[in-house]
Amino acid sequence: MWIIPLLSSLVSLFFALYETEKYWKKRKRSDLLYALSLYLFTIAAFGEFYSEAFGWQIWIYKLYYFPAITLVPFMAAATLYIRTKPIIAHLFLAYVSILSLALLIALIPAQVNTEVLFQGKGTVGGSAMPGSVRGFSFWLSGIGGILLLLTSLWGWWRSRKVGFLYLFGGAMVTSLGGTLAKQGLAFFLPLSELFGILLLFFGVYTLSHQKKESPATHPTTQEKEDHQDRKA
Repeated sequence: MWIIPLLSSLVSLFFALYETEKYWKKRKRSDLLYALSLYLFTIAAFGEFYSEAFGWQIWIYKLYYFPAITLVPFMAAATLYIRTKPIIAHLFLAYVSILSLALLIALIPAQVNTEVLFQGKGTVGGSAMPGSVRGFSFWLSGIGGILLLLTSLWGWWRSRKVGFLYLFGGAMVTSLGGTLAKQGLAFFLPLSELFGILLLFFGVYTLSHQKKESPATHPTTQEKEDHQDRKA
């Protein structure tokens, strides 16, 4: 099944390049963070492809693990910049950045359990990592996933923009795939990631092309940046 994670990686890279180009044109934080999360997805999916095609190596496993844990909270931060007050988005981004740096510092010298890692190809998740590294999972991908789901659902409820539903669906699909993989149904994971990244990008794309709603009492960072663009 190596072809599916490879396809997911290539599709995600294409979407990341699109978001990068959009950021250089509009200079919006949400676009930059969406691009970053998509690049992280690209690397994580490539790691899964490599493991399926050639088997795990320690450096590939670490290269896979960091983006797999950090991509969701950065995407959640991007969504907060669209939906909430700037101070909330700034604080969450600082939280994610600090924890991601701490994860990287712990991950680089971490002793991987090679017996678990080399027992076969495919899904390993964090089972081969020491507890000092696995402990970051909830505080990054767990909190980020919950926040992405809630923010997307709340964004749709308040604005009725279908893009938020795509984001919600993409987060749900990828989360379900990870849950099934932990239950021994690992073959669902590559498919869930491919469909998940498609839904997530459709959400990002749709939100950027829908008409802006009337400014709220406390404008979001996205609305302030849009206003500055119109003045320029």
